[in-house]
Amino acid sequence: MDYSVGQILFVLLKKERAVLPIRVVEQVIRQTIDEKIVSYMIMLPNAEETVMKLDKLDADVFLSIDDVRKQMIENATTMIEKIIENAENVKSTKFSVLETDAGAEQNLADNEKLEITFEDGTKGKINMSNLENSAVRNK
Repeated sequence: MDYSVGQILFVLLKKERAVLPIRVVEQVIRQTIDEKIVSYMIMLPNAEETVMKLDKLDADVFLSIDDVRKQMIENATTMIEKIIENAENVKSTKFSVLETDAGAEQNLADNEKLEITFEDGTKGKINMSNLENSAVRNK
C-alpha cells in the first residue's frame, strides 16, 4: 500500500487490541537492480512523538477509522460465532437432546419415555413422569 508523507493512518495493535492514529513522516525508497523497496517512517501519538518504521509495528494499518470499525466488528463477530459453535459442539457431545428436523428441541410429554445414549455407549430410558415426580418430592 502506498501512503503519502503527512497522511494520518490508523493502526489496530494486535497484542494490545488498541487503535492508534499515526502520521506518516517519511517515505524511504530503496532501489536495487532487482527491486524497489518502499518503507515508511511514522510518528506515534505519545508525548515523545516517537518515530519508527511502520513495518516494526505489530498492527494492521487502515486508511480510516470506519475501516478500523468494520474490521473490529468482523473480528468480534468471528469470535462470537466460534464461541457459539463451541457451545453447540459441547451440547451435542455432552448432552443427549432430541431434536426435530427444524432443529428445535423436542418437548416430551410427562408420560413419554426418553431414550438416551451415554458417552460410553450405554443406553438408558427415562420415564419423564417419574423424573417429574422425583423432582417434586426432592423439593
